[in-house]
Amino acid sequence: MLKRISSKLIAVFIGVTVLVVLITSVIFMYLFYNNAVQEKQKTMLSCAQEIARLVSQDKASSYAYRKKTISDYSLFAEGILDSKLWVVTTDGLFENIGTSSQSPLNIKELTENQENIIKNSFENINIYTKEFSDYFGQETISVIVPMASTTLYEGEESEVIGAVLMHCPMSNINSNFLSAQMYLGISIAFSVIVAFLISVLLAMRISRPLKEMSLVAQKMACGNYSVRADISDKGEIGTLSQSLNDLAYTLDKTVNSLRSEKENLDTLLNNISDGLAYYDTEGKLIKYNAAIMRMCNYEMLADKRIVSARRRAMEKREQQTVVLDGNDILKFTISPSFYDENLVGTVVIVQDISQSEKLEQTRREFVSNVSHEFRTPLTIIKGSVELLIDGAVTNPADVMQMYNRIENETVALEHLVRDLLDVSRFKAGKVQLSLSELDLNLLISETVDSLKLISSKKKIRLNVNTANIPHIFADKDRIRQLIIIFVDNALKFTPSGGTVTVSTQLVDEMVCMKIRDTGKGMAKEDIPYIFERFYKADKSRGGSKTGTGLGLSIASGIVDAHGGGITVESELGKGTEFSVMLPVFKKDN
Repeated sequence: MLKRISSKLIAVFIGVTVLVVLITSVIFMYLFYNNAVQEKQKTMLSCAQEIARLVSQDKASSYAYRKKTISDYSLFAEGILDSKLWVVTTDGLFENIGTSSQSPLNIKELTENQENIIKNSFENINIYTKEFSDYFGQETISVIVPMASTTLYEGEESEVIGAVLMHCPMSNINSNFLSAQMYLGISIAFSVIVAFLISVLLAMRISRPLKEMSLVAQKMACGNYSVRADISDKGEIGTLSQSLNDLAYTLDKTVNSLRSEKENLDTLLNNISDGLAYYDTEGKLIKYNAAIMRMCNYEMLADKRIVSARRRAMEKREQQTVVLDGNDILKFTISPSFYDENLVGTVVIVQDISQSEKLEQTRREFVSNVSHEFRTPLTIIKGSVELLIDGAVTNPADVMQMYNRIENETVALEHLVRDLLDVSRFKAGKVQLSLSELDLNLLISETVDSLKLISSKKKIRLNVNTANIPHIFADKDRIRQLIIIFVDNALKFTPSGGTVTVSTQLVDEMVCMKIRDTGKGMAKEDIPYIFERFYKADKSRGGSKTGTGLGLSIASGIVDAHGGGITVESELGKGTEFSVMLPVFKKDN
């Protein structure tokens, strides 16, 4: 009787144990499968949103839009996420990414349901779907995110200009799931067989390891796949424990693989130039990348204007923009973050717009300077012409003086226009040089001789001190222009009795031409800007008599076009020395 009861208890115990393992394993597999699919969807959504933003920026760029940029995004999506990338505009046309994307040419090539799903995304909705499985001939997860136009100016509203679709086959997830099911089935079958063979001998010992395995299974169900069952017992129970451990190892490996993909995406975010930060609804900083810490500190992120903008973004559920002007000009774009249409926090994107603001300031200064330089000679010409027309000047000598003044100012305008064209050509890289072997010493001697009349009138000694140097590979006319600019500039700012010296030497396989004067020199804070257009170190001197401030800018363009360089040494009251490096002529040139 006791044996019969014992056998029944053993059978019930084995049955209950197998049932618990089976149910627990099914729950594990269900959680594992759902977790794998959700993590894949999150990764695809994040990547698709980033690609949508980058494609939108490419389209908004002032440069010609390059198709190869989208191809790079497609290769990234296929290589990292094993996904196909489609980019479609609101007019129903797909971007030509390449044959690997398998994208149609027009939205009309898709089924009605697929077409409606894409059109729904144009309503600024993120969509998850498996509707495109038939298109690819296999079960596929598809993530569709709207692509908004890039906001170029503060206050300008963006609009949806298309959508980014990312399709990932379910084969990898299903394969892992089937493998886990196979392990589960084998483990359960093997456990049942072993349990029946040794149930009589191990009836009193079976409850402890099974209980332990149940606890391990519960921890695995909670997401802790690093736990392992004790396999000190030999026989079938130890084998069952090992099977459970193998299952835990398989799940741990799969989850780590998914986590690795997430970390790769984090690495990508940490290597982009814009700063990124994520806050929860309570205002707690949850995640940020390295760029944002380089651009601003925690105190700046806690600035009341940023905090207020984050609060408004959550209240109004719309993007907010704040610009902080400190050492750098930083633009903060705060957007609400949603999960399943529920507000979960805010995303802050920080961009350093100092360079763009500097370029805008330079543009305004350039327009102002050009206007100023044109205004003076035009005013003189206009005044002289009005005097002649009104008959206010009748003396022939005075009339001739007026004509000479008009001619001089006209020549000044002509030189200004010519210099502006030269600067523009050099900046645009459109200057064609006629390069040939050139004796720099001879050219310096000839050019300086032509300028000695000017130096003698100003009672300035103009010396030439050349060394034995090889010939250079350069454009003769441009190098002559270069010498005239530097020597004329030196004569202009050297007082009577001073000295201007032009010398040459060989330095590090480059020919170095030095122009040294004993003039008034320049302040150190002016030196970094002397090659900018219209910049004048001496703010008290202006007008056509002292030049337009374009000469050194032209000289810099000439040297850059020859592949050389310029250095400047100057000290107030002691003069200035320009060192110009030019390439040596070689036979293979």
